[in-house]
Amino acid sequence: MQLGTALKISKGHMWRSTIEDKPGTFAAALEPFAKAGHNLQIVAGWAPTAGSGKTAAAMEVFPITDEKGKQCAKEAGLQEMKDLVCLIIEGEDKPGLAYKMAKAIADAGVNTRYAMAQGVKQHFLACFGFQSDADAEKAKAALSQL
Repeated sequence: MQLGTALKISKGHMWRSTIEDKPGTFAAALEPFAKAGHNLQIVAGWAPTAGSGKTAAAMEVFPITDEKGKQCAKEAGLQEMKDLVCLIIEGEDKPGLAYKMAKAIADAGVNTRYAMAQGVKQHFLACFGFQSDADAEKAKAALSQL
């Protein structure tokens, strides 16, 4: 299962907010980061299923590692997801990579609570979330062997 490329793995927490499902709320939540010049690696948003009757959407961002980022997150109404420890993995994209990462994590006996991966040209960025710091460390050790 050797990938033949070095993986960059960092650990942290996603920051999340519930936002109203209407035009402009997603942009408004991102505005403090843009104004402060704070770069985000991951920005994700979800709206309720059409016809569900729900009016709340959700958004998540990563990373928030310094005081400037934390201030932006607070202005945007985001909360640190302390119960979800995330690993952000970056490297050279290859066919089957998502499977290999998921398999390595599973073989380490760790359950994934969150997963997202995207390849752009020859580069990929993936995020896996775990129940605890101990699970994240086991997964990190397994991923480091790829």
